[in-house]
Amino acid sequence: MAAKLILYSKETLRKRYVLELKVYRVDDLKRFPDSIKYSLIDFDLQTEDKVLMDNHHPKGHHLHPGDKEFPYIY
Repeated sequence: MAAKLILYSKETLRKRYVLELKVYRVDDLKRFPDSIKYSLIDFDLQTEDKVLMDNHHPKGHHLHPGDKEFPYIY
């Protein structure tokens, strides 16, 4: 699978929350029908809580609040 990074951002908000976003263009349409692969992480520096959103084969689009995992409609 050829993947090309097309967007990257990492910021700290209010000196407390770290947001990191990675978006890749991918060629494998069977595994990534939207032609993208992504990950978004929101990390709370004070509580160490985190929320992640990503898509990968075979799970597709899903959300990780803490240690849980839920699919969502993209």
